[in-house]
Amino acid sequence: MRKSAPLLDTNVIIDILNGNKNALEYAEGLSTLLVPAVAVFEVLVGCTGERKNQKKKALQIFDACKIVEFSQADAVYASELYIKKPVDKHILDYFIAGTANTNSLEVATRNTQDFKAVKAFEPYKLK
Repeated sequence: MRKSAPLLDTNVIIDILNGNKNALEYAEGLSTLLVPAVAVFEVLVGCTGERKNQKKKALQIFDACKIVEFSQADAVYASELYIKKPVDKHILDYFIAGTANTNSLEVATRNTQDFKAVKAFEPYKLK
């Protein structure tokens, strides 16, 4: 039986893109791969330089996912979180948290500390 789908943080998508065994097994067990639109941006920005050849594979992965758009309500929630505790280093995580909150989704991430304002969990450990 497949698990219900959480919102996948960028680091989980990158692990899938890099072929991490634990990430791939986790993704295969989900009913749907839900990806926040901002994570598409983050992953594709990372497909430059030495990783330029990963862009095609990343786009293929995204074609197999359901992309969850970033809405006005997501932006409002993200801005409220940012105003409470601004952290410039991970500003796009506020957008992902906003998307998760508005859509009543948990976040699957390896960095649960970045998502204290919403339900988040670490779906696997890297080896």
